[in-house]
Amino acid sequence: MNEHTASIATTALFRPLAVNRVRVDGFFGPRIDTIAETTAHTLFDRCIDAGMLDQVDPDRPNPGLRIPYQSDNSTVTTQMFWDSDFGKSIEAAAYALYRRPDPALEARVDAVVDAYARLQDSDGYLNSWYQRMEPGKRWTNLRDCHELYDAGHMIEGAVAYYHATGKRRLMDIMARYADHIAAVFGPGEGQRRGYCGHPEIELALVKLWKETGNERYLKLSKFFI
Repeated sequence: MNEHTASIATTALFRPLAVNRVRVDGFFGPRIDTIAETTAHTLFDRCIDAGMLDQVDPDRPNPGLRIPYQSDNSTVTTQMFWDSDFGKSIEAAAYALYRRPDPALEARVDAVVDAYARLQDSDGYLNSWYQRMEPGKRWTNLRDCHELYDAGHMIEGAVAYYHATGKRRLMDIMARYADHIAAVFGPGEGQRRGYCGHPEIELALVKLWKETGNERYLKLSKFFI
């Protein structure tokens, strides 16, 4: 075994187990059951009630500006970050589906995935705020508006949902977006030397690399770091 092969073998040996290969019971078991039975659905309820799907789905009327979202029971984030809320909710749903099958929850995720599939631009770009609310301003404020952060949470949700269900549609959608990001950002001629004001895309790209084997995503993560 040469040095390069030994390094690969060592790296593989110390990789953490995927979430779907771990079973947790004992003290945390009943709490995870509560998340699977109730919380995962509640997250989607809050997203829908806030109007997030109206913003994502291009077949629906444009919901207009809702910053800040006003409600006595408001727990939703600023509107330009709503894609990240959907990404986190999909990831939570995936963890719930690891715990137990739930066709109704799966159908809710699939409906959101369908909306994102319709929204995605032909070049792969995907951000509901900049596509529907502020078109023409993509990548104009990396520090504060966090398009890359939103993309990271969507990628994490996509990978987790693939692990849970075997459905790779969202992961393919996000891989197209990651390819677009890799074309825009980097050290090459004509590329932008930029990075997000909030860390997230870096670890998500590593997860996407591990799942797809595409070294481009790992190189992009290293660039952002």
